[in-house]
Amino acid sequence: MSSATNSHPLKYLIRKTGTKQKAHIWLGSDTACRMWSTGGLRRDRYEVRDDRGNHAVCHMCKPISERTSERLQAET
Repeated sequence: MSSATNSHPLKYLIRKTGTKQKAHIWLGSDTACRMWSTGGLRRDRYEVRDDRGNHAVCHMCKPISERTSERLQAET
């Protein structure tokens, strides 16, 4: 199964500048790894994008992405 659907394409939270630029999977109000809501990411340094470019996906978000896609599909 693909990690994105036509009705709910994945969004990514990516650091604007710096060398540690990982793509976190964005769920609308938090990242899949929960780093956003727990304060692990400085909010002024990130932006939501439609694609991750050449950035690797956060290793904590990656295994969650399949479950996230299923949850988004269930919401429709």
